[in-house]
Amino acid sequence: MQNLDPDAQDSAPLVVVCTAATELSLFLRHSLECEDIAAIFATSAREGFDQIVSQEPVMALIDCQLPEAPWLLRALSHVMPEESLTILALGAHHGADDPLGYENMGKVHSFHRPLDPASLIETIRRLAGQIRVNDRNRLFFADIELDLTARKVWRRRREIRLTGIEFELLSALMREPGRVFSRESLIARAWPRGVFVEARTVNIHIGHLRRRLNAHGGPDLIRTVRGYGYALDRTDPDLERSTP
Repeated sequence: MQNLDPDAQDSAPLVVVCTAATELSLFLRHSLECEDIAAIFATSAREGFDQIVSQEPVMALIDCQLPEAPWLLRALSHVMPEESLTILALGAHHGADDPLGYENMGKVHSFHRPLDPASLIETIRRLAGQIRVNDRNRLFFADIELDLTARKVWRRRREIRLTGIEFELLSALMREPGRVFSRESLIARAWPRGVFVEARTVNIHIGHLRRRLNAHGGPDLIRTVRGYGYALDRTDPDLERSTP
C-alpha cells in the first residue's frame, strides 16, 4: 500500500489508481507526476476501496480487469457521494458487452481497450487538474471560485452575486468542467424536483449567468453546444459558441 505525503495532498488534486497491470501503472505514475497530479496506486480492489474512502480523492481510475472490480464499483456507489468522486473505468475492448454495468452508474467515464494514452491523460488532467483538494467546500475553474457552503462566487477576486438557480447551474458545470450537460440534466440539478421547466428556460438562466460572470471582463467560459446544452470550457475551436 502506498502512502501519500500530506503536503502533496494539500497542493495537488489526488487520484487513486486501482490496477494490477504493471505497464499501465508505470505509465500512469510517470504521466501524472508530469501533470502535477498526486496519485496513490492500489493493486487490489480491497486496497483501492480503503484508499478511496480514507483519502477522498477527486478521481478514481479503476481497471475493470482487476479481480473484484465489480464489487469495488458497487461498493463505491453506496458509500461515496456522487458529486465528490469521478470514476474512470478502463473496460473491455470497444464494442464488447459491459458485464459490470459501470456505464449505467452516475459520474463514470468509460475507456475501452486498446487504450489511447493521450486521451486518458487529457481527461484526467481536465477533470482532476482543475480541482483543488485542500478545501473540499470550494470549486475552482480558471479565474472563478465557488464556495459551496457560503454559496458565494468570485471571479478575479470580485464577488459575483447570483440567484439560487444561477448558483446551482454554475456549481453543476464546475463539478465536471468540460462535460457537456444537456438542458434536461441541468434542470434536474438546478431546479426543485417536481417543477416543470421548459428547455428554453435553461437558455434564459444560462444567459443571465453568462452576463454576470462576464460583467467585469474575462473570456466567456460557458460553451454552448447547439441543440444539446452547455459546458464550462476555456476554448473549443471545433464547436461554435452562441449566446442563448
